[in-house]
Amino acid sequence: MRALKAEAARAGLPISYETEFTDSVTDFRPLIAAARASQPDVYYVEALSPQLDLLAGQLRDARIATIASVVAPSLSQHPELWEGSWYTDSNLRDFGFKTRFEQKYPGMLFATHMMPYAYDDFNLIVQAFERGENPAVYLRNVTRYEGTAGTITRAPGSGNFQSAPAVWTIRNGKPALYN
Repeated sequence: MRALKAEAARAGLPISYETEFTDSVTDFRPLIAAARASQPDVYYVEALSPQLDLLAGQLRDARIATIASVVAPSLSQHPELWEGSWYTDSNLRDFGFKTRFEQKYPGMLFATHMMPYAYDDFNLIVQAFERGENPAVYLRNVTRYEGTAGTITRAPGSGNFQSAPAVWTIRNGKPALYN
């Protein structure tokens, strides 16, 4: 949230209402009313289950549909509650990866922000072994990789790979890349 608030301030976007809640909250109507009174252009939401879905249902009941987030709707046990919401998550260069996962593991939540990277991590380690290199040394030397989550890059000498996020939406009750 600190990064989002800093970026909003840098771009001159005012935050009209902000609050936090504990994991014991089940009635979000007073918070929704206070947020609505501030007349926001969009409601930015972050929560974990079960509050995530409780909040989504109460936002829907309040007829609030201008909702944005990072990852949260994709974690929902009831994504249909987030219909039309948009959020950022990992890119998925190979959308077939998600389809193959869901066919092989029906009923298992595909975590777009984690699974493609885990798969790519595994493949990078396999590449190191196939080349007969020490995986730690091999990974330190990789600066670009075309993976399931798209292109990831890392500046030489830095420890973190970077990837471009994608905008997703909930369409027909399921996460979909936003076009």
